[in-house]
Amino acid sequence: MYDDAPGCDGSPGASRPCDYVYDPAQGDPHNGIDPGTAFEDLPEDWICPVCGEPKSEFKKEA
Repeated sequence: MYDDAPGCDGSPGASRPCDYVYDPAQGDPHNGIDPGTAFEDLPEDWICPVCGEPKSEFKKEA
């Protein structure tokens, strides 16, 4: 799973994470991403459905 970047809380420049975690099993139905879609297969312009951070700011969970 992939975790939203530190500094994301729903507004740009904020200091608290929004805690959104992309789960491939669930996908992102609000943005038209089907369940079973791997993070690597998300479109490059995909953004966090909670705060709008770009895909490039997500980090793989350990």
